[in-house]
Amino acid sequence: MRPSKRSLGPNGTSKPYRPAAGMGNPQEEEFFYHGYRDPGQAEERPLDLVHDPTCDPAKVTPEKQRDLDNLFCMLKGLFTRQVVFTKFPANVQPPWFARPIIKSIRKTVAANTEAVLFTREIPDKHRAVLTAIGIDMAPILPYMDGALEFWFTKDGSQIIQVFDDQTETAYEEADGLTSGHTSVLPGSLENPFAFLQHGLQIMLKGRTVFEFRVNNKSDSAVTFRGILGYYQYWLPYGATEFENADVQM
Repeated sequence: MRPSKRSLGPNGTSKPYRPAAGMGNPQEEEFFYHGYRDPGQAEERPLDLVHDPTCDPAKVTPEKQRDLDNLFCMLKGLFTRQVVFTKFPANVQPPWFARPIIKSIRKTVAANTEAVLFTREIPDKHRAVLTAIGIDMAPILPYMDGALEFWFTKDGSQIIQVFDDQTETAYEEADGLTSGHTSVLPGSLENPFAFLQHGLQIMLKGRTVFEFRVNNKSDSAVTFRGILGYYQYWLPYGATEFENADVQM
């Protein structure tokens, strides 16, 4: 138990030490066990309690113990027939009702041409989380020369800021790449780059249309083969700012 203290009152009389209120209301302090209250800066740290004197199993009557045994027996039967599991939020692990989708492409992009490699519309009251991407191209020389730029967009022109290419100068240009663009892609068709496993969360809120675009600034046509993986799930309770739509289980 905490050692008792006494302090002098206004007229020199002693008064018992009273700890600060647990929730700010002096009438509530008795509802909080003072042994677990954090001491203040100028307050002596209370003793660590190894035994709670208010809990005395010997005071349990045989009738009460019988009722407790029956309750524990019922709970044991209940939990042995129940599946108890934990689940990460939906933005880092697909919920059971999510729809897994793998998009694949084989597309030839002409020289000095901008094109869309992947596109998908996310319906209203839905979320989509990108999981992996892998792109191969032939011939490989335009890619090695930095003549191919890739980026994600949504709703037509808004760039999704995923890439931050630190190349100082772009292909046949004096300045660097536009923010969100890259000339170096992670992952290939055989070994796609996994976003979630590398700590990257790319979540799209419906209704929206997202695209993965390429700009072939070389003088030769390039054929692309690739896959894009993501999962899409619906929001059963709407998508307002006051709901946990993004982290639902």
